Amino acid sequence: MGVRRTIAAGLALAMLAGCNVAVGTTGSNGTGVAVSTNVGARGGTYVTRNGFTAIPDPQVPGQFEILAAGRSGAADYWCAAGDYIAMGLGRGGNTRIYLSRPEGASRFVAGRKAATFTYAPSAELVATGEALPESYNFSVKRVGENRHAAASQTACRPINPFFD
Repeated sequence: MGVRRTIAAGLALAMLAGCNVAVGTTGSNGTGVAVSTNVGARGGTYVTRNGFTAIPDPQVPGQFEILAAGRSGAADYWCAAGDYIAMGLGRGGNTRIYLSRPEGASRFVAGRKAATFTYAPSAELVATGEALPESYNFSVKRVGENRHAAASQTACRPINPFFD
């Protein structure tokens, strides 16, 4: 009987490990973490493969915030944005992503760093992006910076929990 319980517990843990984590505002310090039951749901909070969290902006269609996770650089944000577009929303690798707000304080979660992206840019944001000098470097400082979701995903590094 003990072996069956151990196997059942291991299977339950493995199933929970595949769940997305939703960041809310219910904790005593203004943040909370809960396991989401809508794993893979289109348009909801999404944890990217590099551990960042994508939060859709309920006020601006197509806009979403990427919350940083631990050490983060520009490439990590772009990786997360590309993963959210392609895998979280299922929009495909040809979807162009624009940086609409540079890295700074999150608008949704107190005390966290974030950058805001969109796949539905205004004409003004597109013009800003076209005016930027061409660059192959990833940046979360220049509003209008843009690339396809597939190109953003090239910034994703494999995660090795043993040698991080």
